[in-house]
Amino acid sequence: MPFAPTILKLRRLVYKPVAPLDAEYFATKEPEAFETIGDAVFKPIKKGERWGGKFDCAWFRLTGAAPANCKGKHLAAVINIDSEGCIYEDGRPVQGITNVPHKTDPLQPLAGKKFVEITPFSKGGEKVALTVEVGGNNPKFFIGETMKFRGANICEVDDEAKAFFYDFMTLFIIYASRNKNDARKDELLRLLKSASKLALRGGPKGIKGAREELAGELDKESDLQRFTFYVTGHAHLDLAWLWPMRETKRKAVRTYTNALKNIEKYDGY
Repeated sequence: MPFAPTILKLRRLVYKPVAPLDAEYFATKEPEAFETIGDAVFKPIKKGERWGGKFDCAWFRLTGAAPANCKGKHLAAVINIDSEGCIYEDGRPVQGITNVPHKTDPLQPLAGKKFVEITPFSKGGEKVALTVEVGGNNPKFFIGETMKFRGANICEVDDEAKAFFYDFMTLFIIYASRNKNDARKDELLRLLKSASKLALRGGPKGIKGAREELAGELDKESDLQRFTFYVTGHAHLDLAWLWPMRETKRKAVRTYTNALKNIEKYDGY
């Protein structure tokens, strides 16, 4: 079974774009503090247009509204600015974002840190206004490419599909780690095929049924359940590796902001 196309299709079930966010920006060669941008002239930018080059800086304003028919839905903004950024609220940094790829991205329903929570339960019609500080630090641009605005959308988040994705990937990793002569490998392959087809058939019943199909295997006494795993978060930050020192300061803000956000979000973090 060609799992890569299946995994890509399963990822698309999690975040469904429901409305675009309008974008405007102004760019500078050096960082500008939030307090200085009040008099700046922002200009509109469309998806696919260039906003800067290597180590350039910019501020973005993203605005829009949730459709009325999203009432009761979990909504988030998914932002692609081709590099790194930080969301600001009332002059305070509240969340770091990035589109710089990582080797673990294929195991996630969304590549990079592009997700910004709007509301877990929409009333319909919510106004969205995000202010984003951006830095041109994507390593792929060190060979001369330029950074573009790749788009920003309000998305409906299907939490059941997200949970199924992680269930699927857990069993997929177990499947991939098995010896090719292991009979259980064939059993897992059949189960993964069946559950993914059911999920991709569409609708919450399909996804719910797919989760139920995997639940029995996940509850078994698997190899993973013989161990207790302890995980310690680690934020690796070079003082000056592929960027100037002034970028290290901004990277630190993004890193610590996300750590503080996770402390608020997760018990025991």
